[in-house]
Amino acid sequence: SKKSPYSCGAGTEFIDDLFRTSLRASTSCSTLSNFEINKTFRHEPKNNGSIVEPFVGFRMGRFTDFFLDDEYNRYDDEGNPVPQIPNPNDPDSPAPDDAAIEELISTRSNIANNMVGGQIGARWYNKRGRWLISGEFKTFIMANLQNFEGREFTTVTLVDVGTENDVDSETVQLLTSYAHDTEFVVGGEIRAEAAYEVTRDFSLRFGFELLEFGKGIGRGGNMAQNSNSAT
Repeated sequence: SKKSPYSCGAGTEFIDDLFRTSLRASTSCSTLSNFEINKTFRHEPKNNGSIVEPFVGFRMGRFTDFFLDDEYNRYDDEGNPVPQIPNPNDPDSPAPDDAAIEELISTRSNIANNMVGGQIGARWYNKRGRWLISGEFKTFIMANLQNFEGREFTTVTLVDVGTENDVDSETVQLLTSYAHDTEFVVGGEIRAEAAYEVTRDFSLRFGFELLEFGKGIGRGGNMAQNSNSAT
């Protein structure tokens, strides 16, 4: 069993300033938890001392993807868009101070990929002196029960133009949506490790692990795109 968090960082923090001068860029971050149980078949050591252990087993995991996006718009009192900066080629073009309506659309969503299925693979060990070299390969196929939850916050602010942009009124609307779907996830995992035995009770280890979901993962703020890959 293992859990690998990928921190969303401070960029996902929602700050609802009345006159926002900077917006959060689109951000996507994920968390992964995994559990597996295997039946291992140990073979006799080979002439060079290496050992191969094929296995077959059960695997389940949860991959949750969080998505956020902010959109900010300005309009004049007739509903025409007001640009972020005036047009330098048109002295009569509207400026940000002419905005009578300000609109902030903040989208927050998450897709939970609940996966369960089977896997096969093999482990390999080879001890040479104080070094223990090992490797592991797995391939799996799992059913993915996907749950989507999305929230869209829309804040519309009416501003008294010409009165130092004092707020006249503010309207907040919340739209919540849910969706469910099923996909199949096909992927694999590769792990390699080297351990150096310094003493009987102390050793140094280093290595790498690559986990690939080849297809079937829901990510981002659009449930229609629910068969993506992830590494």
